Amino acid sequence: MPSLVGYSALKIAASLRAARETPAPGSIMARFAQYLSDAEIEALAAELGVPGAR
Repeated sequence: MPSLVGYSALKIAASLRAARETPAPGSIMARFAQYLSDAEIEALAAELGVPGAR
């Protein structure tokens, strides 16, 4: 699983949505993301994202 260090909130949210909508076989992120709502993804991304990062 890749590190989230240095990711922007937008990139984290996009990654979580992609994992939820098109999960890769055996993906740990998809196992968690499948239970998250859009609002939860936004909140998580805002908490973990680095301001000004790409």
